[in-house]
Amino acid sequence: MPGSTQVRETIELLSTLLNENGVSLVTAETFRLAKFNKYEATPVMWKLLFELVYFSNYGVVDESAVKAQRQLSDEEKCVLVKRELQSRGYMSHDFAHLPNDTSRGSRELLLAMAWLMCKETLIERFMDKCTSPLDENISQWCKEWPNSICDLGPTAQGDSAVPPGERVQRLLVLNSKLRLNLRRMYAAQQHEAKLLNKIENTTAGISLRKSRDNLSALEVHLLRHPHLLKRMLVLLDKDNERLQNLMNWRQHEDVFWKWMDSVLDLKVKAAAEDRDQSEAQSGAVYLQAPVDGPVQMQLARQQLVQSILSYESSIKYLEQLWETKRQEISNHELDNLIASINMDISVHKANLMLTAAHDVAGTLKPEPSFRLASRARSRGQGKVANVQHSPGEGGDSCCTDITRVTEELTHQIQDMRTQLTQMHRECQKTLMGLARNIPSAICIEPTAVRQSDLYA
Repeated sequence: MPGSTQVRETIELLSTLLNENGVSLVTAETFRLAKFNKYEATPVMWKLLFELVYFSNYGVVDESAVKAQRQLSDEEKCVLVKRELQSRGYMSHDFAHLPNDTSRGSRELLLAMAWLMCKETLIERFMDKCTSPLDENISQWCKEWPNSICDLGPTAQGDSAVPPGERVQRLLVLNSKLRLNLRRMYAAQQHEAKLLNKIENTTAGISLRKSRDNLSALEVHLLRHPHLLKRMLVLLDKDNERLQNLMNWRQHEDVFWKWMDSVLDLKVKAAAEDRDQSEAQSGAVYLQAPVDGPVQMQLARQQLVQSILSYESSIKYLEQLWETKRQEISNHELDNLIASINMDISVHKANLMLTAAHDVAGTLKPEPSFRLASRARSRGQGKVANVQHSPGEGGDSCCTDITRVTEELTHQIQDMRTQLTQMHRECQKTLMGLARNIPSAICIEPTAVRQSDLYA
C-alpha cells in the first residue's frame, strides 16, 4: 500500500484533472471521508457523479449542467444518476438502495465514480480534448462579426388565436426569409473560400509548420493583431499544463487504483459484518420493488408451469399430426390444394352475389333514364322540354344520353385544369429564376392565386 502522502498527491492530481475539464473541484479530504463512508462527503460525491455522467453523455460540462444542478431536486438528480449508471451496466445492489435524499452512502458513490472512470475511459477523453489553440476556429479570436442574417421574426406556432389565413401568411414569409438566409450563407461560404484561397496564394513559401507551405487564416490574423499573441501564449501555457498533469497521472495512477482496492476491502468487510441485511436487499433496482415481489414471482412461475403442463399433451399431438401430414403431402400438392380451396370459395361468393342481385332485380321496377332532347324541332311543335323522361329501354333516336354528355364535359374541364396547372408551374419556375438573379428579392404568390380553383 503506498504512503498516505503519495496517495493524497495522486488524488489531488485527479481532482485537478477533473476541474480542468469542467468538473467541480473536490478536495482529497473529501475522497478520504468518502472512503470511510462519512455523511459529510455524500452531497459532494453526488454532485461529482452527476457531472461525470453529464460529461460522459455530452463530452463537456457546460452551463446546461450547472443549470440542471440548480433546478433539479436532490431526488431527481439521484434517480437520474442511478438510471444512467444502470443503463451502462453498473448493477450494484447497495448503490441502487442508496437514499435519494443524499444523506448517506459516500463510499458507494466513490466506488461508482471509479467504475464510471474505467467504463467511459474518462482520462482518455480528457486527453482527446487537449488540442493546440492554433488548430481552433478563428471565430473565437474576432470580437465582432457582420450579422448578415436577417431576423426570422415570430413564428406561426406561437399564437393559436391568430386566424388560419394570417398564420399561413406568416409561414410563407418565414419560408421566404429562410431561403434568403440560405442564399446569404451560401454566398458567405463562397466568399470565405475565396479569401482562404487568396491567403494561401499570397503566403506561399512562408510557413510556421513543417506540414504546411503557407500560413493559415488564424496565423495571418494573429500577425495583423499582435496583441492577441499574449492571449495565445496564455492558452498554450494552460494546454501544456493540462498535458503535463495527464502525463503525471499516467505515471502515478496505479497509486489511486491500489487505494481504491482498500476502499473495496472496507466495503466487503462491512458487508460481511452485516450479511443478513445484504441478503434481504438482493435483487433490488433503483426503483423500490414491493416487499412480496419474490413471492408473487414464484406463484406466477408455478401457474405458468401448470398451464404449460396442461397443454403439453395437445402440443405433442399437434406436433405428431404435423409431422405425419408433412410427410404425406408435398409442398407442391399443398400449394395446389390451397389454390383449389381459394377458387371454390371465390365461386361460392360469386354465386351468392348473383343470386342476391337477381332477387333484388325481380322485386324492383326498372329505373327511369333521362335523355337530352335535340334542339332541332319543327316550328309547329312549339316549345317542348329539353329533357325527356323515358320509363324503359329504347326511346327517341334523336335524344342524347345526358350522363354521357356530362362525363364528356367533366373530362374537358379536368383537361383544362391540368393544362392550367402546368402553365402555372412554368410561370412560377420562371419567376423563381428571375428572383434568384435579383439580389434580396422575395417571391411570394398572391393570396388570390393560392385560393383560386387551381388548388381545388
